[in-house]
Amino acid sequence: MITNRYLLPLLFCFFVLQGFSQSVKILEKQEEPKLPPGRDFSYIEQGMDTSKLRFVATYEATGFGEKSTISSLFTVIKNNAKGVGANSFLLISFSEDFKNNSNTLVLKTYLMNDSTLIVNNSKHEKNVIYIFSNDTPDSTASVKFSINDTLVKLKSGKYFRKVTKTNEQLELSQGGFSRGLYIYKRDYDLPDLYINLSGDEVRNAGVTSRRTGVTGSYINKSFSLGIRVSKPIGLPVIDTNLGILLTKLMKPSRGKITPPDNTVYTNSGE
Repeated sequence: MITNRYLLPLLFCFFVLQGFSQSVKILEKQEEPKLPPGRDFSYIEQGMDTSKLRFVATYEATGFGEKSTISSLFTVIKNNAKGVGANSFLLISFSEDFKNNSNTLVLKTYLMNDSTLIVNNSKHEKNVIYIFSNDTPDSTASVKFSINDTLVKLKSGKYFRKVTKTNEQLELSQGGFSRGLYIYKRDYDLPDLYINLSGDEVRNAGVTSRRTGVTGSYINKSFSLGIRVSKPIGLPVIDTNLGILLTKLMKPSRGKITPPDNTVYTNSGE
């Protein structure tokens, strides 16, 4: 019989572990010879014929508390899937359990050959910057940032979308001088840039490190995004395919944006 002396510590451990727990399971898999680890993990674009791809497995990841963010669930599936040879994925579902403070993500993973992967990745959107407040749709938090001196308030579960133009310079900043100023300018067509403004898990989920033709700089620290950037400061750039996934699970911002002249307009997603 468990007495009150032992019950309280056990309950405490249960709730602490639940707050940091995460699980991943295989719902379906292809019984074939073992494949070499995958190098990529690309979102499969609309129009790609998955019947011609090699199915690897369908994964379900569930996380509680801090481990329930979309990026955390995506990362644990990606690591498992790449380990058995998958290099691409489709979103099957994402569900929220508010009662138990948990979220569940289901992805179907495939193996593409190199030429098909190139075709798929060429279908990714180009020349757009996406900015997310976080990757927890049910959070009540919001963040503020500025783009070319225009103040934007972004609610949780929303994203800000900005179509960029060749040689157009954009200045992005968050949190004042101490957080730094990020200057973006592209010379020609490039893959989208995805930025998340909060959450350490998101910042560590994958840095886009090869962006030839884009230059960027922070206050007192300059770099070219054509060079590998392992630990960006200021505004965190996240993995392209995680960014695409976030756009499928979140909604475009329709909140108030205040330009320098203090007039108010609505972000239409351009």
